[in-house]
Amino acid sequence: MIHINTEQELMAKLEALGEMDEETRNDVVCSLLGHSNIQKTSLGYYYCARCDEQVGDALCGIYDSSDVVVIGHDCPTCRANYEKLDWRHKIFAPDPFTRKLKTDKENAS
Repeated sequence: MIHINTEQELMAKLEALGEMDEETRNDVVCSLLGHSNIQKTSLGYYYCARCDEQVGDALCGIYDSSDVVVIGHDCPTCRANYEKLDWRHKIFAPDPFTRKLKTDKENAS
């Protein structure tokens, strides 16, 4: 297993792989570092916000999300969890506290 200790080491590995699209880059990053604790949820399932892979299933109560930062939540728990995350979880993951505003066209539909 490759151990990457710094963001600079990760960037050197990515550069050595050559040019790639964002989706491929994010898949590679999760393969090298592990999935981010910044996650999306949908119908009881949790997904890595960086690569969109399913990482948990809370439907049966078997996924511990106590350390997770959920995209779109701006609660004290998610804020506290975010402060605990290191660069490995934050790199190439979206800002979990930025809300996407709907355009007029999206509001009309």
